[in-house]
Amino acid sequence: MKKMLLSIILFAALCFDAFALPKCEGDKWDNCVGSFTAEDGSKYEGEWRNAQPSRKGTFTTSNGNVYKGEHKKGNPHGEGTFTSKTGDKYIGEWKEGQPHGNGTFVYPDGRKYKGEWKEGKKHGKGTYHSPQGTKYVGTFKDDLINGQGVLSLPNGDKYEGGHKNGIPHGKGTFTSSKGDKYIGEWKEGKKDGKGTFISTSGNKYKGQWKDNKKSGKGTFSSSDGKKYVGEVKDDKKHGKGTYTSPDGNKYVGEYKNDKYDGKGAFTAPDGSKYKGEWKEGKFHGKGTVTSSENVKEDLYFVEGAIVGQHIKCSDAPFDKLESLLVLHEEADSEICGMIASSKNKRYCGVLKKEIEICKSKMKK
Repeated sequence: MKKMLLSIILFAALCFDAFALPKCEGDKWDNCVGSFTAEDGSKYEGEWRNAQPSRKGTFTTSNGNVYKGEHKKGNPHGEGTFTSKTGDKYIGEWKEGQPHGNGTFVYPDGRKYKGEWKEGKKHGKGTYHSPQGTKYVGTFKDDLINGQGVLSLPNGDKYEGGHKNGIPHGKGTFTSSKGDKYIGEWKEGKKDGKGTFISTSGNKYKGQWKDNKKSGKGTFSSSDGKKYVGEVKDDKKHGKGTYTSPDGNKYVGEYKNDKYDGKGAFTAPDGSKYKGEWKEGKFHGKGTVTSSENVKEDLYFVEGAIVGQHIKCSDAPFDKLESLLVLHEEADSEICGMIASSKNKRYCGVLKKEIEICKSKMKK
């Protein structure tokens, strides 16, 4: 058995010697092995065919870059390894002088790409990772992350979905290291379109986004049962909407910068209501108050205070009388007008009394 194995090895060695290429000599370099150094200092050592580097060989450029592997018609073609003088390294398949097929590229700083190539660029499925911990697994196009993939960052953040030219684009899911999650549409690296955001505390927003902010129409739902359905701008309730809470509070109306502002109606758990004008979350302007016993009264407010009751001429210093008179007359005009009603009779009497007090104190 040992003699037979020895005979096979000896036969293989003889065959290799028999088919070994001769050394290139003279003017005709074809099917031979030789070394050539160009005027610029670049050098090729290996096999030749039809006076061109072919099959296996090593090419060293004048600036120190080295390619070792297969050639065809003078260009890297097949399997080969390229190492630059700066430390870049590519190991894999080549076609007509460019990385093409499957290959691995290692950068001097330790970054690495392993996957498919086309005409010298990352193209197809591949994996990229950095020494710092960034990792991407997915598709590439024209040397950039393009298409579906999973991007994991060193801080624990993760994005899974569509990409365009290296950034999130299309539909995708982002999960932060803290556990906050966004599921929806992206445009040029920003949340844009329809999407849902869920915080670690359980608060949720579902609706429209623009330039990475909640904008358009949407629904806020908090973990304690509070809910808002309506218009949103720059991450805040803005426009028309409806707010409800588990304890029975309800507001239907206009918002500005997350606060009741404009016209709206508020209903308390006991059934009492306010319907009218608001400013920065407070009653402001003309409004109708309805008690839990369904008694209605028209009132005039300034920053939540009732003119004529909370804001009065009788309590004011002299330097405030003129502005208070204007305010009370404005309230009288808005609420009382020319016709008294059951909703404003009492209050109109209060206003007129305060107006008289203002005028009287101003004469003194």
